[in-house]
Amino acid sequence: MVAAPLAPLEALEVWLGAPLCGSDVARAEAVLAAVSSLVRSVAGVTWDGVPVPDEIHTVTLEVAARVYRNPTSASQLSQTTGPFTESRSFTTAAGLYLTPQEKAIVARYRTSNRGLWSLRTSRDDPVEVSGWVPVAGSLNPFPWYADDIDPVA
Repeated sequence: MVAAPLAPLEALEVWLGAPLCGSDVARAEAVLAAVSSLVRSVAGVTWDGVPVPDEIHTVTLEVAARVYRNPTSASQLSQTTGPFTESRSFTTAAGLYLTPQEKAIVARYRTSNRGLWSLRTSRDDPVEVSGWVPVAGSLNPFPWYADDIDPVA
């Protein structure tokens, strides 16, 4: 099941500054769904049943507007009118992506520590304690596991 977009279609219409109709509505809904999926993936949060934070709402609208306005992921634009020509090259990547600033905003809402985990360094093998070593300043001795070495010597 596809989750609801993180921003409503009406908000995207306001962001774009124009009402959408016909096939543009279906395309805008598809863009919002794709962007919402990307944002959820980066954040590791679904926001199902809880309010979407304003910053996440804004990032979703910004990325959706960028993708909606440039559906072919063009990286250059050239227009000629009579003897006049205008050319532009876009320095950012094209397509569905988050800018470094957008990633930083979304990352603030990440709930899981993907880069931190526990690593066991011992096994659960039964080990027989062969002796106890006294510890200076403590009433609890330290277990000695080697059979071939005298811990007191």
